[in-house]
Parts: sequence; C-alpha cells; structure tokens
Amino acid sequence: MLYNWQQKRWPAFTYHLPKLEDAVKAFDLQLERVKAVLSAFDVRTEEGKRLEAMVAEAVSTSAIEGEVVSPQDVMSSMKNRLGQNTRQILVRDQGFMSDVTGEAATQRTPAQCL
Repeated sequence: MLYNWQQKRWPAFTYHLPKLEDAVKAFDLQLERVKAVLSAFDVRTEEGKRLEAMVAEAVSTSAIEGEVVSPQDVMSSMKNRLGQNTRQILVRDQGFMSDVTGEAATQRTPAQCL
C-alpha cells in the first residue's frame, strides 16, 4: 500500500464514498462492541489491578535493592495508606512503604497514584 503522496494522482486526492462509508460503519460497529466489553468491567476491578501492579513494582524494586518484602505486607500497607482497609492492618515494615509510596500515598485511589 502506498502513502497518499506516493499515489500517481497526488495531490488530486479522490475517494469512493460508498466504500468509505462501509469501512466507517464496520469500524463503528467494532468500536461499539469494545465499548460494551469495557463497560462490563467494574471500577473496583480496575483499581485492584492497578494496586496489584503497584505492589509488584514495589516488591521487584526492593528485590533489586537486596531487600525481601512480603507482597501481602506491601498490599496491606498500601491499602492502609490509601484508606482502602476498613480497619488498619498491622504490617511489619511501615517505613519501607513510606519510602516506596512517597507522594502516591497521599492519594485516595490507586488510579490517582499512577
């Protein structure tokens, strides 16, 4: 396929409207299907996935620095600092999470932290 400016008739650009309309309608149909699938996702599920990504990053970063941390402790600490636990859960290393979360800990949801 050639770029528009590589066509023989460039810059006298022409197109066949019925063919274009069919392509646009097909695209629109696929777009609506994608929107329907995405709307089925729960916001809490999305935030949970973001929180899991933050935990994985914190655990791998600590491993690179030679420190081994429990993913469960990291998750609990992040939920504590984000206000997502109904009650505060005691974790072994509060200081570590202060370093990892930094400014993100002041946010209310994982979505706002990324």
